[in-house]
Amino acid sequence: MSNEAIYPSLNNKVVLVTGGGSGIGESITRSFIKRGAKVAFLDFNEKDSIKLIKDLNTNNLHFEFCDLRDIEQLKNSGDWLHRDVNYLISDIEAAIEADKPGNQILFFILLCLTAMGIFNAQVLSIFRRGREIGTLMALGMTRSRVVGLFTLEGALNSFLATIMTVIFFGPILWYFAEKGIPLPLDYSEMGLMIAKRLIPVYSVGLILTTTILIAMIVLLVSYLPSRKISKMKPTDALRGKITA
Repeated sequence: MSNEAIYPSLNNKVVLVTGGGSGIGESITRSFIKRGAKVAFLDFNEKDSIKLIKDLNTNNLHFEFCDLRDIEQLKNSGDWLHRDVNYLISDIEAAIEADKPGNQILFFILLCLTAMGIFNAQVLSIFRRGREIGTLMALGMTRSRVVGLFTLEGALNSFLATIMTVIFFGPILWYFAEKGIPLPLDYSEMGLMIAKRLIPVYSVGLILTTTILIAMIVLLVSYLPSRKISKMKPTDALRGKITA
């Protein structure tokens, strides 16, 4: 019984092998043919390449004479279509562009969930401090100063949260950006050229935009409740009434 691995995903796949007519390249060519792939191989050893074709005797094998050491000859070859790296990865870039709208929607949903959490926490905090606001107004503090005080407090909270995020989560984000996130499956066995680690990219624009949006949300949910309570009579605020 053969102990060689069998990869069904290679069946009828097109494979190009350089130097596939002799030596290690010949072994690679034979291995792909054995697994049902369609192989085109390049080699300057025409004698061994023709011998390999006769030995394998299959329609899934194609040979082209090519000396990869002669770059000028490759450039002047009329039968070859020369493509740059951008052309080779154009399909991948198209797939990434197609995923961008979905990623933006997901980012918006996560941002909304974050905003809801901040809103609930901040509004509850301010309304629970209604008596404190009533006391400040009873002591002579104007409504505008009360609103400014609690809005400033919200701004300081967002600033401190940013610093804490950088200190505690910055190293984690940097680690994943450098080392990547291991994927649970090896997609190469499925015929997909996907790396074994997912490398997240944190652009400066994404970080600044998210930080500014969160700060604006905190300021807004600090301003609106405090403005509502500041319109109340000091006596009603001291009693804990929340009606304007």
